[in-house]
Amino acid sequence: MSSVIRTLHLGLNLHGAGGHSAAWRWPGTNPSAFFDIGHYVRAAKIAERGLLDAVFLADTPAVPFDITRQPPLNGLEPTLVLSVIARETTRIGLIATASTTYNEPYNLARRFQSLDVITWRPSRLECGYDIQPSDGSKLWWSPDRTRRALQARRGVR
Repeated sequence: MSSVIRTLHLGLNLHGAGGHSAAWRWPGTNPSAFFDIGHYVRAAKIAERGLLDAVFLADTPAVPFDITRQPPLNGLEPTLVLSVIARETTRIGLIATASTTYNEPYNLARRFQSLDVITWRPSRLECGYDIQPSDGSKLWWSPDRTRRALQARRGVR
């Protein structure tokens, strides 16, 4: 028998009106939730009350070509949203990603450092990051694959 203690951490992935592409069409759902800071705060408070460990917000710097069929998943910048959530909650962890394709390394570091300071509790801050460049396939314009890869590598130096 192993003496290793295994734990499971549960979190909430914050999407605008929901994770399903047609969630915004459900009766009573706010199709503009991706731009409603109150929506994100309410969801985080419910997650905290339910004893979840963290909320997660991915940086999606892309807008679908046809927003009449599917609105954006997240319309607000993740570290700004998590800053507001941090002020409205007391114990839930905060996890965000940021695109290395469309952000300079210094600016990313500054935003996450600012989030750390704003939370006043560094132990609450969990930063997730992915060195994969943003896909950009849903953008009207995107750097080519080679340029995105070079920008991502620059972000982790």
